[in-house]
Amino acid sequence: MEKESRKYRDPFEGMSFKGSPVSKEEYLAAYESYVDRCSGSDELVVGTTVISFEQKKVLLDGKELRGVTDIEIRKHASDIADVTMKLKAYIKGLDVA
Repeated sequence: MEKESRKYRDPFEGMSFKGSPVSKEEYLAAYESYVDRCSGSDELVVGTTVISFEQKKVLLDGKELRGVTDIEIRKHASDIADVTMKLKAYIKGLDVA
């Protein structure tokens, strides 16, 4: 289907997800949580950290993270709230000699 003729944009375009998909029921049940976690939302869930990407920059809660070389995000299989994020970065002046 041509992009111009689509009624809705694909919010997952350019993304892939590791592992098996959740059921349609679980996916639909998580919709409100997804809306709350969107950075355009009026109010984010308390304690939520927002990572975003803009013009080849990595932003954490709206602040640029410089020198990021790798990002790993892991979610515990049975708990949608249990997420671990690791950032690897090159920081000038902290090189190991």
